[in-house]
Amino acid sequence: MTGTRHTAFPHDGDAGVEAHLVEAETGDESLTDPLAEAERWRERERLQREARRAYQDAGGVTVSHARPPGAPIAPEEDGVDRTESREPGARPPDEPVGSTEQRLADVCRERDEYLDSLRRIQADFENYRKRTMKQETAAAERAAEALVEKLLPVLDTVDLARRHAAQGQPVEDAVNMIAVGIAEALAREGLERIDPDGQAFDPSEHEAVAHEPAGPSDAQGGEPAVVEVMRAGYRWKGRVLRAAMVKVRG
Repeated sequence: MTGTRHTAFPHDGDAGVEAHLVEAETGDESLTDPLAEAERWRERERLQREARRAYQDAGGVTVSHARPPGAPIAPEEDGVDRTESREPGARPPDEPVGSTEQRLADVCRERDEYLDSLRRIQADFENYRKRTMKQETAAAERAAEALVEKLLPVLDTVDLARRHAAQGQPVEDAVNMIAVGIAEALAREGLERIDPDGQAFDPSEHEAVAHEPAGPSDAQGGEPAVVEVMRAGYRWKGRVLRAAMVKVRG
């Protein structure tokens, strides 16, 4: 095996290291034993490392060298992971017999515990949903029952008006009482009547279905005003439930 001197190494360095390095790099070419070749290469690498350290200690600069063509690669430099490889699922040599089965049993037990917890949570949520729906339905039924109870006096007035009509008596007063009773019962629940007769036109609460031009007495450029309410509007707890149908002038 032939080699070259590395110019980066010091000329006045360790003479013994230099001599061994030259001898390792100019070994017998007739040797063809791969094991002997690898041993010589490792010795050469060791001597080179010692020479570089000596050169660095002397204040010099070390340059890397290229491996000679055909030189064997040292085991520590081939980059191959030489740790023991095992087949997938194989038991390590130092692993006690039966530990894999024990771990598998532990994993299966944990899985079953998680599944049971999930089923319990799902059952609790389903029961909560049904209970909530039942409570909401009961609350809506109680609210409707309270409204019907407040309208019972109006039904009594209707029965009285019918009896008067059957006897040939006027029922105008009974009809007025019915109207007042219904309005008062709904007003207590949050219903407001929109009756904008004579007020300025408001498109958010009024629906104009008829229009007439402004008269001589109306101010020039004035805002349109409601002159007739064709159908009353209503608000429910401050929100417009139905706009009033009106006739507008101007």
